Amino acid sequence: MIAGTQWNVLVMGNPRIGKSSFLNALLRKNGGKAIFEAGLSFGSGLTTELQKVECNNITYVDTPGLADPMFAEKAAREIEKALRLGGIFKLIFFVKQLNGMVACEDVTTINAILGAIKERVWFGVVVNQIPPVVFSELNNNSVSKFAMECQIVEGLSHSSPHKISGIHFEPLVEVTSGSWMPSESLFNFFARQAECKINPEMVGSVAVPGDVDAAEIQTTINQVMTTFSNEIRLLKQENAEILQQLQSGHVLMEEMRKQYLEERHIRSNVDSDQSNNGGFLSFGDLLRNMFYQIAGPILGNCCVM
Repeated sequence: MIAGTQWNVLVMGNPRIGKSSFLNALLRKNGGKAIFEAGLSFGSGLTTELQKVECNNITYVDTPGLADPMFAEKAAREIEKALRLGGIFKLIFFVKQLNGMVACEDVTTINAILGAIKERVWFGVVVNQIPPVVFSELNNNSVSKFAMECQIVEGLSHSSPHKISGIHFEPLVEVTSGSWMPSESLFNFFARQAECKINPEMVGSVAVPGDVDAAEIQTTINQVMTTFSNEIRLLKQENAEILQQLQSGHVLMEEMRKQYLEERHIRSNVDSDQSNNGGFLSFGDLLRNMFYQIAGPILGNCCVM
């Protein structure tokens, strides 16, 4: 770290998504004490104003959520205070998913906060509290994971100069006692995230949810997901056709293998002076024939001979 420079960890997102719990876990991991109020809350989020604590020359900042209608205006002003602390920042947004899609209100919050910063910044996104069934699907199906990543990226304002430094998917963990402990992969994700400098004079006003066109964002997200679904359907259809061609090729290969073995058996009964390759396909010739008969139709769809 550069001496005299303010270093900040700023975690943002809507209420009840795990921001305070994550900051407490970071503090404990770095030798500090958990001081941010976290846990179950009813009606509204526990964090209603800017909270910060310094540990090992780093200021950890907890912010209230914009989606809480009771405190939206106050939350926006508190987030502005956090962004105007000055110095070097590591920005992390926490969001949640609903039935395989990131909540629209969370994308709206990201756009509202980033819209207040008038210079390019880097930020990471954590999709938190993912139920086991959905988390398993994301882990085992790269298409599903890519679809959710696309939804996040495409949901952000296209006029924004800001850049995503990474997206992390964190599973839901049932806590029976004590506080939630993030996975080691989340700590590693946080450590890898890019840092950025924010000048206080380059921070404007954070728009409250009512000032942001959430319907427009949701329409964009729906359009992206529809296009993506159509592309997946076409890919599946193409894959089915290729699979059918390969299966047909397998049958042909088996027939040619039998032909080769029969010819080889016949040749074994011919006099040794006639046992050269004349009039009968070598194994190399047979493989070449099989390749052109099997791969020809597939390659023909990709190029012109």
